[in-house]
Amino acid sequence: MFNVPPGMMTTKEMTQVSAIHTLLLLQLSSDDDKIDEDLGNLKNSLSHKNVTSLKFISSVLGCIYQTSGRLFKIDYVKALVEWCYGKSFAATQKQNWFVSPDVLICI
Repeated sequence: MFNVPPGMMTTKEMTQVSAIHTLLLLQLSSDDDKIDEDLGNLKNSLSHKNVTSLKFISSVLGCIYQTSGRLFKIDYVKALVEWCYGKSFAATQKQNWFVSPDVLICI
């Protein structure tokens, strides 16, 4: 869980930080067969959250990079979805590591 310093956010924004955390965990534990659909749903769900909460989560996870211009809500949403996609893809690659011709011959 993410620790939000007191006075940094409103109660609603702190609640949304917890909700975003739950959304990200659900995405990481979802079935790999429908990852594109799940990421679309994640993007839609995140777009309904406050920008302050999205900004906080993005900065804690280190998935947003400062650009020369102003960052908008959609930038934070895209960064979180890409972060989640990267984590899901890495987990898929790790699981498939044991499914190689050399390993299958030994089985």
